[in-house]
Amino acid sequence: MSTSEAEKAGYLEEYRKFSDQYKEHWENKSPPRVLSQALLNRIRMTLKLEQHSIAFYDLSTTFMGLLNSSSLLVDDPDDQEMLLNFWFLLTSAAFGCGLYPNAKEMAERAEPLAQDRPEMLAQILQMKKKSIENISECYGACRSHMRIPWDDLASNENLHSPECVARLNETALKLSDGTFTVQLGRYGRELRAARYIKKGESFSLAPHLSSTFNIDTSTICYHCSEFIPKADRGTHCCPDCGAIFCSSRCLDEAIGRYHVPLCGIPVMEFFDWYFSQCTEISSLMILSILKVFAEAKFKGITPVEVDCVRDLCVHNSPVEYIDPVGMQVFAGILQLLNIENGDPNYEFWHYIAVHQRIGANCFGNGEIATGAGSALAGYLSNANHDCLRNNVKVAERIEVTKDIKKGEEVLNFYIPKSVRGIERESLLLGYNIRCECRICGPNTINV
Repeated sequence: MSTSEAEKAGYLEEYRKFSDQYKEHWENKSPPRVLSQALLNRIRMTLKLEQHSIAFYDLSTTFMGLLNSSSLLVDDPDDQEMLLNFWFLLTSAAFGCGLYPNAKEMAERAEPLAQDRPEMLAQILQMKKKSIENISECYGACRSHMRIPWDDLASNENLHSPECVARLNETALKLSDGTFTVQLGRYGRELRAARYIKKGESFSLAPHLSSTFNIDTSTICYHCSEFIPKADRGTHCCPDCGAIFCSSRCLDEAIGRYHVPLCGIPVMEFFDWYFSQCTEISSLMILSILKVFAEAKFKGITPVEVDCVRDLCVHNSPVEYIDPVGMQVFAGILQLLNIENGDPNYEFWHYIAVHQRIGANCFGNGEIATGAGSALAGYLSNANHDCLRNNVKVAERIEVTKDIKKGEEVLNFYIPKSVRGIERESLLLGYNIRCECRICGPNTINV
């Protein structure tokens, strides 16, 4: 049954209300259970608005992290209800995204919890049945449009601080040869043209920041991943394992933060296995997570307490999806670092949280030398915004498909031109951006 414009408008209003409630609970440092319930209400409205991929991300990242920090009790009826709602909504979101293998597995988790809820059980069994029928059609990844990580929960002390914006601006200018600049605007951090850019101009992205980058530790800095000319590759090395660095600064920072637990470990063997399983997530992202876990072990803290992720928001993550081998990646990291599986300081939710925070906020805390710029290539690759053509190029070179005036915001938005009105506005809710071109039209959503 299709949803009418009036119904969508009502759902959008409810979404905004629950989103405000969630932010209020977050700012007031409410307990994880209270946050979980508030987020659950927002996710229900997201699903009613048929934004399945956004719901899937919120459930598989932020909500999962909240669940793991809630100390749920197996015999507590309230906790059983929360778990049932979680698995039911996650099944619905995965099914709506076309992730049929995932939906089938999630339905099997929800099924035993729904035995006393016949209507919900019937829906679960129906999704499971259709998922099994359609499993051969699954395309294997739940991808939303890339979006700028404007975290509406960010405070002036972290992501939107002048220092963070300045670091992001410095990195953007460097990677774009002075073409793109970043500044703090009314709706968050904005990517703008630093000069007039003509249609057809193309820009080279740093190869080590490409999402398809295949790590070669014999040619790049072990710390910042910058390419090292052949003549300089023996200048700065770890005295014990021979890992190469581009400068003494990178060498000292790596040894002082995370390299000691990783020294001599065959990291490339782990990545060879990883590439054989999944190539959709940036290898640099996984290397960053490995370094965070190593730093946590080195300093005797949990991964979410490491400086480069500790202060990042966990809301509105653009993490593309939790890859099918995520649990194996997590287990592989523990094995590499000789950490016992089951250690309460290194749980799977820590992996999820770090993965999410780095992916969502890699611009907000640091520079390339920290590994925090790993997603900037994706950020810049969407500079060719064109709602008329929906032209997307995510290669090592990006091409601008329309003229951009100096100072004009470079939008990051791709949706079909046939999607208009309330439906188009509801799609905007997950991206926190404004576009008033002749297709998008006036926009009233409060982001």
